[in-house]
Amino acid sequence: MVGLNGVPECGSVLASVKNEKQAKKLCQERTADQREESLRNNRQANLEDLLRQIEEEARQNLNVIVKADVHGTMEAVCQALGKLDSEKIRLNILDRGVGGITENDVQLAKASDAIIIGFHVRVNVGVSNVARLAGVDIRLYSIIYELTQQLRESLEGMLQPELREEALGEAEILQIFDLSRSKDKICGCAVRSGIMRVGSKARVHRGEDLIYNGSIASLRHFKDDVREIRQGFECGIRLDNFNDFEVNDRVEVYDYKEVAAKLDV
Repeated sequence: MVGLNGVPECGSVLASVKNEKQAKKLCQERTADQREESLRNNRQANLEDLLRQIEEEARQNLNVIVKADVHGTMEAVCQALGKLDSEKIRLNILDRGVGGITENDVQLAKASDAIIIGFHVRVNVGVSNVARLAGVDIRLYSIIYELTQQLRESLEGMLQPELREEALGEAEILQIFDLSRSKDKICGCAVRSGIMRVGSKARVHRGEDLIYNGSIASLRHFKDDVREIRQGFECGIRLDNFNDFEVNDRVEVYDYKEVAAKLDV
């Protein structure tokens, strides 16, 4: 038998109708019923599902619809995609099927904010224009590694960047100075390593104890206000809302750097 748009599943019933128009109508009705039933089953939630939803509501989601040329390939693709699911972001396979990408796939993707992944399949005539107007992303692949790599990049692109602490430098307090016009104090320091920078985070250590965690309010080199000063030089440091300095305290300077988040899979 030739002329079918897709590969029927084992046990499917072949019905005979009067003409092609009636056949298309019957096909569309059955397809809609099947997908409605599938979505209805997915929506049914018991208490455990609701509790899990509350726990995981902070996780982001990427919804996908998978189409492949044969059932075996479709299962392999879905298995590969399942490995990308992580604690940070969930990959939901909303629907899967065999055959070309149809207008019904596009409508489902639009309604569920999903992308369509096609593996060794074509996009049916006119469907690309429908997808473009609907704002639906269709991605076609022929190599599973390429598919998983690009999907991983898309998932990581949805994650918020992570903040990591970056050490900038360290200074030793040599002398304490009182400011004549205020109650603030400036600590005269020798920069032992790295760099001191206005606005950067700072910690003050006294022996093994941490006594301050804040930021650098200003820097002076001799009588000049400066934005930064490097190892080997001496400077005056005024910390934000802290005056309890002692000679030999250590000033540790650091900052936070944004780095691209990675999936924990």
